Amino acid sequence: MRAFEKIMQTTFFVSLASYATFWILDMIFSGFVSDFFSVHIFLLSAIASGVVWSWAMKEYGERAFAQLCCAVVMGIFLFIVVLSVCKGESYCVLLALISFITPTIVWSLLK
Repeated sequence: MRAFEKIMQTTFFVSLASYATFWILDMIFSGFVSDFFSVHIFLLSAIASGVVWSWAMKEYGERAFAQLCCAVVMGIFLFIVVLSVCKGESYCVLLALISFITPTIVWSLLK
């Protein structure tokens, strides 16, 4: 792996982890991050570095385990979003569970 590709890969994963961590902390403790700066700066950085990393990548592997982990993380993310938006409605738990398993189902269908 070339040095530039490794730098972009590291930048992508650090930006993505920072975005998820700060976003969850901001959801739990309202204003923890958003009082100082926008959490979405990390998302923008993750998207930009992910695009550059995909351009710099010389060889591509299937990496089924990594794809499954991404689908599960996205499911957890959607679960949290749906629960925070529903505010205790009667259909909230069912909708949150459906949103949790949807990324894994889509991943298995695309695989």
